[in-house]
Amino acid sequence: GLFLLNPATIAYARSTMAEPCILFWGCVALVAATKYMESGGSRYAVLCAAALGLGFLSKLWLILPFCAAAALLVLARDVDGKRSKSFRDAALGLLVFLAVGGSHLLVVHWLAPESMPVWLTTYFKGAATTRFAGAGYDPRMWYKPGWFYLAILFKSQLVGLPLLYLGIADLVRRRRLLALGCLAWLLGPVLVLSFFKVKEAPYICSAYPALAILMACGFRPFLLPIRSLEVMLSALAS
Repeated sequence: GLFLLNPATIAYARSTMAEPCILFWGCVALVAATKYMESGGSRYAVLCAAALGLGFLSKLWLILPFCAAAALLVLARDVDGKRSKSFRDAALGLLVFLAVGGSHLLVVHWLAPESMPVWLTTYFKGAATTRFAGAGYDPRMWYKPGWFYLAILFKSQLVGLPLLYLGIADLVRRRRLLALGCLAWLLGPVLVLSFFKVKEAPYICSAYPALAILMACGFRPFLLPIRSLEVMLSALAS
């Protein structure tokens, strides 16, 4: 709801792009990974891996932050000090991810093998030799210096900024290290991709669910006995 209060978010959502698909499948994977951590059901590990595979088919490597966060949740399950089942289910999930994510290449190999070199270049070389390597960089266009992605995040959740600070403080105070680790993976592209010349807002799409989670955690101080000092400091920082 807070995201939808921002007119820029509405305008951006009118564009037809692949990133909403990545966000959808990435969030499905995180929910499935959380369910697995709670119940240990192998079906949730399979669902998580299949969702990540579909996210990979949506726009390739932008799904990687979700993969890392989901893997952290799956491998964190510990029953009586043993993680052997978690490792087995993680291996099963990896096989499912490879099967789903690689299904397109299998179909190409079957129906149009002559185009396989083109697709292999697209999958495993195109991004590195174009965007990350700086091909297409034009300083007269929208590319900005290191603070570009921070500005994008600021614009995306401007009205929820006080809740963002409160959410960070809440997770740190409760020592929710696993949640903080997952959020760090989702927010990681903001830092890493800032070092590349070519910058586009969709490249950090994994950060938006992380911001939403932090803002949701920011409601806790209002649901518990109010922490007036934290609210005041958050408003001042905003």
